[in-house]
Amino acid sequence: MTGRRYSLLVVDDDAHLRVALSRWFTMRGFQVDTAENGEEALERCAAHRYDVITMDLVMPGIDGAETASRIRVLHPDVPIIMLSGYAGDAERLHEAGFLEVLQKPIRMHELEQKVRRAVTAGILEVGNG
Repeated sequence: MTGRRYSLLVVDDDAHLRVALSRWFTMRGFQVDTAENGEEALERCAAHRYDVITMDLVMPGIDGAETASRIRVLHPDVPIIMLSGYAGDAERLHEAGFLEVLQKPIRMHELEQKVRRAVTAGILEVGNG
């Protein structure tokens, strides 16, 4: 990454995964915020526009798909990478317009590649990032 620190929101009800992803991406130069559920993610997105979001699909309260739909009202162009432990979700979520759907358990290097591609794509679409 160049001089700018890109912002990432990690949304997952699994505290261990949230901490692991936060540490991983912070060590790689990202500014990372976390949310443990959809409601908290919506609060964070109302206050800040993230460069990319990773989100668990199955969470208590508002699930990842509904949370992502509500985030799209606030920030229509934010790339959202959906994380799911269920193989059958990928096709449905791609059809719903999510940038990527990754199967849990997550391979950190694979997720990092997808996040970096999402940031690059966002810069190209927006023009100046």
